[in-house]
Amino acid sequence: MLNRILKYLLFKLLISANLFTQITIDTNYEGANSRILNINNAANTVKIESQLRSGDVHNVVFYLKISGFNTLLPLKIQVKYSQQYYVPVLAAYSYDGVNWSRITGTFSGDSKEFSAVFPQNSIYFAHGFPYVYNDLLNLENRLLLNPYTSITNIAVSHGGGNIKLFTITEPCVHDSDKQVIWILGRNHAMESHSNYILEGLIDFLVSGDFKADMLRRQSIIKIVPMMDVDKAFNGGTGKDQLPVDFNRDWDSPSYWPAVIAVKQKITESAIQNHLRIFIDSHNPFPGQNDNNTWFYSRQESGPRSINLDFYRRLLNENGGYVFNRQPLYATDGQTSASWVDSVISNIDFSTSLETGWVTRTDNVQWTLPLYKLHGAVIGKGMADYINNLLQPGDIILDNTDTLAGVTINGAWSSSTFIPGYWGINYLHDGNSGQGSKSVKYTPQIPGMGYYEVFIRYTSDAGRSTIVPVKLVYSGGIKDTIINQEIRGSQWLSLGMYRFDAGNTGSVTVSNSGANDFVIADAVKFSPRNNCNPIGFVTTGIPVNFSLKVYPNPFNPSVNFELNIPSNSDVEILIYDVTGKLVKKLMSEKLFTGIYTFNFNGENLSSGIYFYKTVIKPVNGNNPYFNSGKLVLIK
Repeated sequence: MLNRILKYLLFKLLISANLFTQITIDTNYEGANSRILNINNAANTVKIESQLRSGDVHNVVFYLKISGFNTLLPLKIQVKYSQQYYVPVLAAYSYDGVNWSRITGTFSGDSKEFSAVFPQNSIYFAHGFPYVYNDLLNLENRLLLNPYTSITNIAVSHGGGNIKLFTITEPCVHDSDKQVIWILGRNHAMESHSNYILEGLIDFLVSGDFKADMLRRQSIIKIVPMMDVDKAFNGGTGKDQLPVDFNRDWDSPSYWPAVIAVKQKITESAIQNHLRIFIDSHNPFPGQNDNNTWFYSRQESGPRSINLDFYRRLLNENGGYVFNRQPLYATDGQTSASWVDSVISNIDFSTSLETGWVTRTDNVQWTLPLYKLHGAVIGKGMADYINNLLQPGDIILDNTDTLAGVTINGAWSSSTFIPGYWGINYLHDGNSGQGSKSVKYTPQIPGMGYYEVFIRYTSDAGRSTIVPVKLVYSGGIKDTIINQEIRGSQWLSLGMYRFDAGNTGSVTVSNSGANDFVIADAVKFSPRNNCNPIGFVTTGIPVNFSLKVYPNPFNPSVNFELNIPSNSDVEILIYDVTGKLVKKLMSEKLFTGIYTFNFNGENLSSGIYFYKTVIKPVNGNNPYFNSGKLVLIK
């Protein structure tokens, strides 16, 4: 009985405390925007509207902190609007200003009301996920020590903010051999979600992901994440602002310092390297209730249109959802994508990307993690696109090259039924004789080096989903399974491997264990500069030389993990018990880092073997020697 009385008194105390709530609104911080129209403490209701910042003509952005409301009742936030598509389908709220959730609302009179019971009596509330200028500076600080990134100030805004250019590439590969890719964001300050997309793209580009590494070796990626830094700082909308919209200012002469500087930088970079891709990242108005993500392009046919459609297909394959396209609508001034399309005569494609506020094209609702993942998908598509360009030094073996390294075993039939093949046709196994048919591609490698290996086939619903591919390289054998129902009519990477000079390496496609038609078309070997080797470099720098050999005993392969604290000439040798050299696993200069090399003993008999490692620093310090026993058990 006493417990019930105490609980009742506590409940009454809470109700009493909340009866005297005093709601306050704070907009005294970066990016905030709100005009207070009414606060009704008794009704636990606030009414606000977006303020026009200097030059704005649309009042879209709102971002405020609401405190002191009754946590036992729904807090009603009414947002007055002038156009329904200005106010968001889904507003955003956060307790800490970092982790954000979405909330729906209903239209009533001149406002849209967002209502919920919030357990904490202080929340941030915004038209979307805010991303302010200081967030960009935090990104810059996070990447200051990243070896692939350089960040420069290319202009100063009218409000005194620095326009940041992020340049991402592999510095140990000479820039003269690289492609150039340009990406812009936040031409319209209200489109804050675009910054999370570009942050996700940047995080991917500087990561240890294989595709990111290959893209850095072949390309210079230049990103201006925030064009309109002033409106991002003061909570402005930016769209159609006066005297001119940032994305209508690309005719000459341009007004905004950011646009002037970027035009100059794009022109300079296109003179020095081949500019392949230009993307201007946008979001539509937050009140557009659609599940669309699409590209605008003024080229509705021809090579640039075809290239954009190919890139869209690569994005779909990497992300699992569709990227649409729409015709470019007429504008009063040139957009960034139109300007680039008109002045860079040899660009592959120039486009604007619109990523919706509500859901992806597969009806999955956008979240902050998904926006960042979306950026990574855009980067992976870029990597795949660049990989499909033919470069000097590429070695391509087609199924018809039977006099130049292609060996056909078993009865295969040629076909041209499915387009996208290399050369004049492709081969199929007729979905018969499983285990008896194979096509072996043996390149003539001009000199020992690293090559990224690609396979090409045509995909269709009637293809095998388990196609065995065997890759023989210097140091081992790599077996993999390809699903030929998907990702056809492109160069699909099998990874990067070291090959000796001559014809000791190969790729073999067979129909062993296949469950439908198997296709054999073409294989490409693309030379790669393996400075700062892919797949081996860690984020730290080793302090001492060391070697780890595992697993041991092994069957059929063993790994050699090397810690190299300074640039060194490195040699790993494998011997049998008689002292006969079995394999020179590697012999080359390595840069500072941690590396893993694989030795495959598939063609050796069980028994005892020995390894010897010699590491000679190029700075003249004492060499490091290590040897030991290997046990191969089959």
